[in-house]
Amino acid sequence: MAGRRRGVDWPRHHVVVRDTLLVAGQRSDEIAALTLDERTGVPGRARRRVDAPSPTCLLAAS
Repeated sequence: MAGRRRGVDWPRHHVVVRDTLLVAGQRSDEIAALTLDERTGVPGRARRRVDAPSPTCLLAAS
C-alpha cells in the first residue's frame, strides 16, 4: 500500500477526502495526509502528518 512507502507504519485504515488520501498509521502513531495525482489517483508525497495515538479508523466529516 502507498501508505507504507510514504513512512506510515502499519496502515490500518484510509479515506479519500477531495484530493487527499488520509492514512491511519497504527504503529507510527500518526495520520498522514497524502496528495493524490489528479490524473491517475496515485498517492504522492505527504502533505501533513498529525500525531494520533494508534489510530485504527478514520471518518470523514460531512
